[in-house]
Amino acid sequence: MKKGAFLIVCIILVLSCSNRDNCKPIDVFAFTHYQINEGSMKVKDFISGIKVFDKPNGSIIFNLPPDDEAGWGVVLIDEEDNYFKIENIWSQEYAKSHGGYWANVWKKNWMSGYQYVWIEKGTVGLNTTNYQGELINLYKNPDETSQVVGQLDKEQTVKVLDACGQWAYIEGTTKNNKKVRGWLSKKWQCGDPYSPCS
Repeated sequence: MKKGAFLIVCIILVLSCSNRDNCKPIDVFAFTHYQINEGSMKVKDFISGIKVFDKPNGSIIFNLPPDDEAGWGVVLIDEEDNYFKIENIWSQEYAKSHGGYWANVWKKNWMSGYQYVWIEKGTVGLNTTNYQGELINLYKNPDETSQVVGQLDKEQTVKVLDACGQWAYIEGTTKNNKKVRGWLSKKWQCGDPYSPCS
């Protein structure tokens, strides 16, 4: 390989690594079993649940079933290969802020035993917050100055494929019912599987 070509390859590798490093820390609130929210599956259809791993490409430690009506809230805090690291199953912050029933569930239930575990990318989703039919831009990169690759014109549940900081790389549906993938800004994300976000 010529010296000039080698230098270009090295620069590209350094830039790609530094771009990914700029994504840390990750902080995206999402929910499991997003197919229930999008109406493509029902709670009873999730027999085996979502695989929960001890580390990327590691051992399965749990098969997470859905809640009685929907998925569980999770906070994505890291990513590696094809996996998301989650802070916990159902948000500890949610339990603290809402108190009552959920605080007791957190203290007494199995959920508290599954902090800082890994799940596969594409097994979580979130809802968009364009409740009035606003057009949401999806970007080529996690940056609003980046190229717009598509738009979402209605509120919908989308699949989360990757994360960078507070940005989510999602798959959604355009007004022409075509699948589109792109980066979704934090301001258009709702990780609550039960109710709209303010």
